[in-house]
Amino acid sequence: MLGWVQMKLLYAALLFVSAFCSAQCKSATATLNVKIEASESDKKLLIEKLKEHGCNHGLGIEPTDEGFDYCIAIAEVEKPRMTLTQAGIGSASQLIVSTTVYDANGTKLFDFGRGNRLTRRGFLNASAKEIVKRLRALQGKRNGATLP
Repeated sequence: MLGWVQMKLLYAALLFVSAFCSAQCKSATATLNVKIEASESDKKLLIEKLKEHGCNHGLGIEPTDEGFDYCIAIAEVEKPRMTLTQAGIGSASQLIVSTTVYDANGTKLFDFGRGNRLTRRGFLNASAKEIVKRLRALQGKRNGATLP
């Protein structure tokens, strides 16, 4: 049976190994410079999520204000919807985060909205996943390769 000190050392070693392994990701096959137009808090979280999901797919994301490959604009949109309750028919609004991506020349490449998330982090995480998926597809078309 391990003593208290050995258990603490084993626990510390496991934490170190798990932290080291989670920090590893696929090496980036392409690095994209992106400009993000959003509030400061959204920008910070979106950059974090873009880097995380991009890293998992071999795509490096670097935020910049000049010399960018893509411009990502994030906006909140309230979409009205009908509700039906015991009190009768009414209306409510649903928050949607609208994302539009432009190339360096200002040409709109794609846009989409993400709703039905409980937190701001959830909205931005879902948006980052979709952005990375679509940017990978664009990079594949540009390079003449088919991405899995």
